[in-house]
Amino acid sequence: MTIREDRFSASALIDDPSGPRRVDFDDPGCLLDHQREHPEVRFRSAHVRDAGTGAWVEADSAWFVLSDRIATPMASGIAAYANPAEARDKAREVGEAVIDLGSLREARRAFMEQRYGSPDR
Repeated sequence: MTIREDRFSASALIDDPSGPRRVDFDDPGCLLDHQREHPEVRFRSAHVRDAGTGAWVEADSAWFVLSDRIATPMASGIAAYANPAEARDKAREVGEAVIDLGSLREARRAFMEQRYGSPDR
């Protein structure tokens, strides 16, 4: 996959029949969709790009802001941050809250259901 805008990209290390494999995503929303759509796949790790610094951050420890006012490559509106203060600044800017990965999963599922009538498109 070609990554169109690196500062919103995500990556995962998964187990597949031939061994560990890296999977890259244009957007954190695509990573979440892949996890939900493929529950049989074991994810060894998942990382997201910090929208401010571009550094890789473990998805489990990142802070997220979800807003339709954040333009992302696949229109998820998800921005990830390593620093909670930077996430709070972005959240204030777009009028949203800072959420963790668990809350983001639920919000993404609800978004997909609202937009497509099903969380699995």
